Amino acid sequence: MAEGPGGTDEAAPDGPTGLSGWLRRVFGGLAPSERTRGYPTSSNRASSMNLFWDLPGRFVEVGVTLTILDEPRTDDLYFWALQVGFEDAASGRRQGAAHTGPQWAAQHPGHGAVNWGGYGAVGELDGSRGWLPSASGNANSVDYPWRVGVPYRLTVARAPGDHDAGPLAPGYGAARANASGTYVEAPPLGFTAWRATITPLAAGPDVGASADAGSPAHTAEPQVIRDLWAPGDRLVSPMVWSEVFARCDAVPVRVAWSNPTAIDERGGVHRVQSARVNYQSVADGGCSNTEVAHRLFLSETTVKSHLAHIYSKLDVSSRTAAVSAARRRGILR
Repeated sequence: MAEGPGGTDEAAPDGPTGLSGWLRRVFGGLAPSERTRGYPTSSNRASSMNLFWDLPGRFVEVGVTLTILDEPRTDDLYFWALQVGFEDAASGRRQGAAHTGPQWAAQHPGHGAVNWGGYGAVGELDGSRGWLPSASGNANSVDYPWRVGVPYRLTVARAPGDHDAGPLAPGYGAARANASGTYVEAPPLGFTAWRATITPLAAGPDVGASADAGSPAHTAEPQVIRDLWAPGDRLVSPMVWSEVFARCDAVPVRVAWSNPTAIDERGGVHRVQSARVNYQSVADGGCSNTEVAHRLFLSETTVKSHLAHIYSKLDVSSRTAAVSAARRRGILR
């Protein structure tokens, strides 16, 4: 099961959320109306899960580690992302949001890709050329042969100095050649260049989206995805999410998020201690067979501990019996 951030401090079943709150969160997917076959019917045809970090404040860098534990077995799109909002520090106005993370996408070699794109008040945000080629021709998504079992650090931070877009890479925006012949791009006046990088933290097993030795997914160096130009000069409201465009009866794909952190302008490091979950309900077109641990951003051990506590309170020994007992007592409706 997916593991949450280190040191996550979830409320105990008898804490502020109470037993009824935990039952609704843990067993909400067992409602009579289920969707366990066919494709999601949501507006974007995906089943999604969001984890909102309990981390107020303004930041200049945000990061999280993602490990994809299983390789998808379909050609349908899978997307796992770190999302940030942009805010103008002077006015306090929100100025759009963007997301970065690996994708399983049939248009890319070995299905491996990584994305950095977003939206502002007037539509899609512009940015630099990608630092890697893109078989799909999408400026936001470049080829990146990530591998199963390897932890990848996703980071969004201000781009340093000149915004080097790599030699002769195709792209958009105003570009010029510097003395070395490398193309350099700068954001429009009043915009900040935000750079997304992906860094493999361990070698991992040689499985997953295939990669040759020496490729970006094999090195331990940060790989720049691209620079995105946003009108905000601070990062706010970080979160992570997954969007799965596969059938609800597809073989589950597990992922693990860990070590979510943010850095403020003074260099202070802020570690996330809790997260709020929002997963797409069946009524909203999502799939009903989402893993409990994935929904709750908990480790498997933590989930088992809370379930044991709930079973003890209700004097039952299984999830089905717990749901029935909770409904009899009016805790779940």
